[in-house]
Amino acid sequence: MHSVGEKFNLDTYIKTRQLTREAVESAALLIVPGTNQAEGQKIIKTELEKRGMTERWHPTKLRIGPDTLKTFSQKADQLIRLQENDLFFIDVGPIFEQHEGDYGQTYTVGSNSQFEELAAAARDIFIEVQGHWRAAGISGIELYKIAAHEAAKRGLELNTKMDGHRLGDFPHGLFHKGSLIDCSETPIQNVWVLEILLKDPKQNLGSFFEDILI
Repeated sequence: MHSVGEKFNLDTYIKTRQLTREAVESAALLIVPGTNQAEGQKIIKTELEKRGMTERWHPTKLRIGPDTLKTFSQKADQLIRLQENDLFFIDVGPIFEQHEGDYGQTYTVGSNSQFEELAAAARDIFIEVQGHWRAAGISGIELYKIAAHEAAKRGLELNTKMDGHRLGDFPHGLFHKGSLIDCSETPIQNVWVLEILLKDPKQNLGSFFEDILI
């Protein structure tokens, strides 16, 4: 469950995480009102390739506006364009030097404070849950119970169909294919990804954040 392959190198893996985050942040700045799914995908791909991405272990996801409620397997609405006041999230799974990256974050454009609060909520809940994991060494099952509780405190709903997984040297599925939400053991640092997908029932929009537990 926690093992990695012979070619796994922690320094390369941490570098992959850094490059992945940098690419997402850079792409987010270039995704402006009027951008659609196809255009946004090209921007993200370019930013990843500029940093040395050789391939992807999962397809890039760009969710705009109403599509922010969708889980990983649901198809995007190709006709949606980013509005002047809107939100979107990026979810990427690149490979650098045979090591996997995985990062996702929600961003806003314009000046809608409710969108900004919703976008921040996914990141804040991730940080809260990660803090419990660091302090108490609890299981993946318990981590998602805490995440659901934190979401409810904010009047939001946690979508557990985006529920975290293993990561490592490509392909991580050789070592473990299960979800973090079903993990009865304490996930070890660096090789488990925590995903937080929220729904705001009042706005009927979502927000997403994911990163490696470190």
